Amino acid sequence: MPPEPTQYRRVPAARGIRSFFLRRGNSVWIADDHLLSVEFRWFLESYHRFAYRDIQALLLRKTVTGAIVNVLCGFVVTIWFLASLGSAEGFAAGLVPGGLCVFVLVANVLRGPTCDLRIVTAVQSRRLHGLRRLNEARRAIAEIEPFILAAQAELAPAETLVTEQPAPEPQPAAEPQPGAPAP
Repeated sequence: MPPEPTQYRRVPAARGIRSFFLRRGNSVWIADDHLLSVEFRWFLESYHRFAYRDIQALLLRKTVTGAIVNVLCGFVVTIWFLASLGSAEGFAAGLVPGGLCVFVLVANVLRGPTCDLRIVTAVQSRRLHGLRRLNEARRAIAEIEPFILAAQAELAPAETLVTEQPAPEPQPAAEPQPGAPAP
C-alpha cells in the first residue's frame, strides 16, 4: 500500500505577492515535520523544505521598503496637488497618477511596515518571500514556533548545538613571591 500523502496547511498570513501580469507568487505551508516554501514565476515553481529540527533561527528584520514607497507616493501626490492649484489642465493631467499614488499610499500605510523574515539552518539562510509585512510575519512565527519547539525538544543532548555546562570554578589569584618583579 502506498504511503499516506503529507497533509499541508497553508500559513494564512503568508499571502505573498500575486500578480496577474507578472504571474508570480509565494506561499508558506506547514506539515507535521517540516515547513514548505513555494515560489512561482510564470511557469516555474521552486520548493524549499525546512525540517523543524534543522531550523536554527527565524530572523525577523524591519525594512524601509514601505517607507520609501510612502515617500515616493507622497512626493507624486504633492506635485500633483501643487500643479492642480494653477490650472484645470494640471489637475486633469495629474488626476490618474495622483489618484493611483493616493491609493497606493493609503493601502501601504494600512498594511503596516515591511520586513524580511529568514529561516536559518546549518547549511543555508533563505528568505520567506511570502511574508513581507511585519504583522503577518509575527503571526506566522507564532504559528510555526510550536512545531519547531516540539521537534527540537526531542533532540538528545549530544545532538544539540549548545549543551548546558557548569560554569568554571574561579581560580584563586596567585600570591606574588617576595623579591619577584611586579607584573
